[in-house]
Amino acid sequence: VAGGFFPDDGIPLRELARRYPDVVFVAASSGPREVTLDRPARNLYRVAPDYGQAVAGLATYAYRRLGWRRVAILPEEWIPGWAAETAFVREFCSLGGHIAKRIQLPIPPADSTSAVLNAIPRDANGVAVLGSSASVSPDLLRALARRGTNTLLLGPEVIGDTDLMRQVTALTAVVGASYSAPESSSPAVRAYLREYAKAYPGTPPDEPRDEVMMAYRNGVEAVLEAFEQAHGDLSDG
Repeated sequence: VAGGFFPDDGIPLRELARRYPDVVFVAASSGPREVTLDRPARNLYRVAPDYGQAVAGLATYAYRRLGWRRVAILPEEWIPGWAAETAFVREFCSLGGHIAKRIQLPIPPADSTSAVLNAIPRDANGVAVLGSSASVSPDLLRALARRGTNTLLLGPEVIGDTDLMRQVTALTAVVGASYSAPESSSPAVRAYLREYAKAYPGTPPDEPRDEVMMAYRNGVEAVLEAFEQAHGDLSDG
């Protein structure tokens, strides 16, 4: 069970799996769709969603529940942003929605809050932030949230960054997608993180918790459930 912090870590893992066809590999972290769908290795599995799957349903929620018809999207120019943008745009437009404007977020976050706000078309019903902490600042999120109720969607790379979310606790009426239940709203996740900190006290506190802890936990759980269903029989039979 392997993975890392960078979006393309699953690609070399896929190539490594080809060299050891009798070993089962599980990609613990999210990443690009190519990890499992482009020339896949038969012994590589992934239970974490890829970046496109991670925003599934978010556009439908905006169109049907929030009544959005025109949306401004804020992606970042990197793998997470490309994949999330493609999936969101296809889903939203297939329902009849339109992309009012694409506003690319710079990496690292620049002091561009005013420029971003001024670039949002007046007729846009809302904004979808499909970047990450590499391109999204707390000031930008707070400014976007002040535009009004039900006018802001957050992608999983934003929601999953607990350090970023702690700095914008005033957010209200904001919808987001997440790889796992957010720490702030899930007693089960908070309990798990407390137990993890006791078991592994040396883990640096600034590492992304969802990426390090929850994704690996889910990957290992999937392997253990597979062992149980096979009754521990790892032979060819």
